[in-house]
Amino acid sequence: MLSFPITKYSTAKATGTLSTTKNYVYNHVYNSSYLAKVLTTTDQLGASKVAISQKATHVQNGLTSIWYKVTADQTTGWVEAPAFSKIK
Repeated sequence: MLSFPITKYSTAKATGTLSTTKNYVYNHVYNSSYLAKVLTTTDQLGASKVAISQKATHVQNGLTSIWYKVTADQTTGWVEAPAFSKIK
């Protein structure tokens, strides 16, 4: 049976600390119903702490991934949860 990815969005108000590894920052949740393009990488954001405004739960082929919409300096985009070392 063919199944399409499901992405559910919710409001979140938090601060996140990005890990030192390089992760992509997208304009939309990757593989959601929107065509996502890379805006930058987390190591180029210029900030280790970012403001989080939304959370997305993305389910594809039975696998769930969590994404956060972050803002750092002049950039706002979506980053997958493993890119964070801490969220509070």
